[in-house]
Amino acid sequence: MTFYFIFKVPESDVSIPENFKPQPLTWKASRTRSDIFTAIRKAARQQGMRKVAIIDGDGTQTDYLTLLRGAFALGSAFKSRLAKQETVGIMLPSGTG
Repeated sequence: MTFYFIFKVPESDVSIPENFKPQPLTWKASRTRSDIFTAIRKAARQQGMRKVAIIDGDGTQTDYLTLLRGAFALGSAFKSRLAKQETVGIMLPSGTG
């Protein structure tokens, strides 16, 4: 899984070439102190539930509230079908919609 981190830098501090593309930073569990779900919940509390959390390749924007509702809905659907603490991999489409 590859994530791109894009941050805003004041234009007066740094000049960034137009064709600049940040290098991917591969996610590694060993570099984290929490799981992804916990990190999303923390960000939602800090940023606000209605703040845009994800913008997919089609430009669809999804806020933290919608993202967390989807996670709980998906978890509820699997809860009755799986054993407690069972690990499951899920393949989802690349868009957020």
